[in-house]
Amino acid sequence: MKSAIALAAFGLVLLSFARHADADVFTPSSTNFTWVGPVIIAGHGVKLGCQGTIDAQTNSTGALRVTSVFFSGGQGCSLVKGSGLPWTATATGATTLTISKVSFILSGGLCGPGVIPANLGGGVLAFNAVNNFAGCSIAGGLRSAPPIRIVP
Repeated sequence: MKSAIALAAFGLVLLSFARHADADVFTPSSTNFTWVGPVIIAGHGVKLGCQGTIDAQTNSTGALRVTSVFFSGGQGCSLVKGSGLPWTATATGATTLTISKVSFILSGGLCGPGVIPANLGGGVLAFNAVNNFAGCSIAGGLRSAPPIRIVP
């Protein structure tokens, strides 16, 4: 009986490792890249149409983290600041991901932290996170250079 329980426990451990080995990752690995494109940010009585620049990097295992965020273009955009960096991204499928710990300062108020669900295809990061950040929202479509994709 004890050997059957031990064998079952060992099987669960192996299954756990197999699931981690099959996890979706970002590619290319060990790469710094930038997403750039239009972003709409709203909250605290303000709505801005800006150009977003998101610097990120993948490590050797294909994990991704956002290291800096800048907004420019329209009036007030340069006053929006990313907060709580780095943010972490998790691939949730072949073309889907979540970005966690996202927060930004808008019109003197904090938006976040929150989670942005997004799609990634053809190097374009697309998201529409409405009211995910204590009444704030952010939406955009940004292209990466070099193109980043998810490998299942």
